[in-house]
Amino acid sequence: MRMEVTDRGMFIFVNRRHNTVKLLKWDHDGLATYQKRLKRGLFETPVASSDRRHMHISRGQLSLTRHGIRLSSVVRNKRFTIRAKDFPQKVNEGR
Repeated sequence: MRMEVTDRGMFIFVNRRHNTVKLLKWDHDGLATYQKRLKRGLFETPVASSDRRHMHISRGQLSLTRHGIRLSSVVRNKRFTIRAKDFPQKVNEGR
C-alpha cells in the first residue's frame, strides 16, 4: 500500500530501543514533527499484522501509548452504539 504524507493521517516512528517516538503530520503548508524520548521506560507498540512495514492505530491507542499506559491492560466498557441500518433513510421532502 502506497501512503502519501499529505493525506490526513499521521506517521509514527518508534526506534528499536522503544524509548523514542516521532510523529510526522502534514499541516496545511508543511510537515509538523513531534518527538518524545523517555529517560526511563519504553513505549509499547500494538501487535503488528503479518505485514510488518506499517500498521494502523487509533487516536486513543496513540494517546494511551504516549502516556505510558499498556494497551494490553486497557479494558473497555460496553457502550450503546447505533448502527446505520437502525436509522430510516432521509427522504428529500420536495425541496
